[in-house]
Amino acid sequence: MQEYYKTEADFYAESRKTPYKSKVKGIFPKIKTWASDNKVYIIYTSPAVLIFTTSVVKHCVKKKNLKAAKDLKTLFCYDRSLGHYWELTRELTNSEWLSVDSRKRAGEKLGDILHQMKVLK
Repeated sequence: MQEYYKTEADFYAESRKTPYKSKVKGIFPKIKTWASDNKVYIIYTSPAVLIFTTSVVKHCVKKKNLKAAKDLKTLFCYDRSLGHYWELTRELTNSEWLSVDSRKRAGEKLGDILHQMKVLK
């Protein structure tokens, strides 16, 4: 079995963690005493805090889902000839879409066009 020897970086990391560990160990007893002294406040405010927290979480999840749907619509380009989606780094402007359309009509492949425009991820 190979033994692990601590390096100077390990000692430095531990010395940086020590003040935080002592702070955290000192916080928990204070929280326990405050909670036991203020049970009435906790009982009355906990429903409001719970409702507020759930509404914030719902809002964040909804916003994330909407952004994902928008990104799926704007940051992917479907190539019918390959049956493949090309992932873009950014949304194309109208003039870029016009140039893509004209170059596709000229016979170029969509992947080559997007690669030359440097918008492929």
